[in-house]
Amino acid sequence: MILSSTAVHPLRHASDLTTQVITDVPAFLELQRHWNELLDASVSRTAFLTWEWLHSWWTHVRGNASLSAIAVRSGSQLIAIAP
Repeated sequence: MILSSTAVHPLRHASDLTTQVITDVPAFLELQRHWNELLDASVSRTAFLTWEWLHSWWTHVRGNASLSAIAVRSGSQLIAIAP
């Protein structure tokens, strides 16, 4: 599931796009506020896509799974996340 909202953060130029692969807990923690802001503006808004839900799942259910999420930004604005 990809969370995105170009209505809130329209693309300026494709060259402004950057991606970040999140593989460690500190980077995942830093996304909380921006993640929920993006989700609030998304048509994909459900409790199961909140940062809090995914953090709880990661903390308690992950087993030996590796953390992996992709954050996409246009300039400095977070415009999509693929958990």
